[in-house]
Amino acid sequence: MKEEYSREPQRSEESIDIFYLFNNVWKGIRQFYWIFLIIISISTAAGYYYAKESYRPNYEAYASFAVDAGVSSYSSSYYNSTTIKQLSATFPYILTSGALRQIVMNDLGLEEMNVNITASAVEETNLFRIETSGRDPELVYEVLESVIKNYPEVAEYIIGSTKLVIVDDSGVPKEPSNQPNLKRMALNGCLAGIVLSGILLAVYALTRNTICGDEDVKKIMQIKSLGTLPTVKMKKRRKDKNMEVSLLNQKLSPSFMEGIRTLRIRVDAALQEVSAKTILVNSAIQGEGKTTIAVNLALVRALRGEKVLLIDADLRNPSVSQVLHLDTNKKEIADVLEGKLSWKSALISEQETGLQLLAGTYRRDNSAKLMESTYMEQLLEEAKEQFDCVIVDAPPCTILSDAIILAKKLDSVIMVIRYDYARVNQILRGSESLADTGISMIGYVLNAVESGIMSYGYYAYRYGYYHKGYRYYSINNKDMELHNKSTSQEK
Repeated sequence: MKEEYSREPQRSEESIDIFYLFNNVWKGIRQFYWIFLIIISISTAAGYYYAKESYRPNYEAYASFAVDAGVSSYSSSYYNSTTIKQLSATFPYILTSGALRQIVMNDLGLEEMNVNITASAVEETNLFRIETSGRDPELVYEVLESVIKNYPEVAEYIIGSTKLVIVDDSGVPKEPSNQPNLKRMALNGCLAGIVLSGILLAVYALTRNTICGDEDVKKIMQIKSLGTLPTVKMKKRRKDKNMEVSLLNQKLSPSFMEGIRTLRIRVDAALQEVSAKTILVNSAIQGEGKTTIAVNLALVRALRGEKVLLIDADLRNPSVSQVLHLDTNKKEIADVLEGKLSWKSALISEQETGLQLLAGTYRRDNSAKLMESTYMEQLLEEAKEQFDCVIVDAPPCTILSDAIILAKKLDSVIMVIRYDYARVNQILRGSESLADTGISMIGYVLNAVESGIMSYGYYAYRYGYYHKGYRYYSINNKDMELHNKSTSQEK
């Protein structure tokens, strides 16, 4: 049964709601906060360092004086408006002219003038002000003195004989006029880092395209939902090292147990529709929880008295035996697929539930070759005859070809999609690859949904209660009774 898929996995603008956007922002902050802190710290330090290294002290000296031109019959302290205007127009020009600068350089023995000279006149008066500025305070003041001394010589050719009467003198400057503002530059750097981090966070939030609910799945492919499972958080204790998410773990939350039981019921119905006995449990990428769901789906069926075989076909990352805390006793499934061992002699039994397991502990790099072996095909054919259900855990379908090879040999597949984890295009690509093999895609499981987000209100409430109290729960009594009853009948 080949499912229909949308070729436009990108989320449209209409579908980006406020909740989704803020959820992505919060996700980005939690995931990349340390990067943002580094960016802000570096930009703050860069602002401080730049301000410190680029700082060049600038010293200023000035002198205020009156100009006596000696061209009027009036007293030297009185000028008519025409004379004042003439002085106001010519005074700044004379002081900043090349002729005066050359005279000052010759006077002080300078090869180049590294001091700025500015002049200004107070309107309607004969008061003027000369300012010199530069990096050397001594030179700044020497230039000022030289300008005052040599000004009359240059001015004589333009306005006639003049005399400067000093009114105010700054003397040699002792402190620079431009004090460095290191704190301000550091703050500017900090703000720049915050802005840059905000831009990166916004880009992340707007471009993050993941599955956050059943509606998102419906937009990219027509596939049935088999259930939703919550995130499992267990309080770690010093003496208790069992932190596996398994129905055999008495610390497991009741919401997860109920979710697995609901999943079994829906999987049973889906299997009957397509007359399937073998199930491939797979995901698009690693870390979506496919192994956890495969193990618990096998356990919940075994607890009901079914003869279940669980095969760990993820040969490059075998982990099923670790989840169940079982010792393979060197009975490796890889040896079975290489013809070194019969599959029946490699079976491992989980004593509490009767679940049968073919697993491994050693990594095998030739996994694809082993999946294609005739021993695998023979194993699956014989297992279908002797077991009520065969569940196979395989590597993610977008990473290795193992899952695609197995899909051609199995009846059905369940896609595990972790909430807000894999990108839509990854899920779509993996699902299409599996569907192209002709396998019946009976549905998907939305895994690791956080408390308060799950659509099933009972889960959200019960799981939140479990998370706060960390209460202990045992395996469901009803399932255990069914298992015991089935076992006694077989005996």
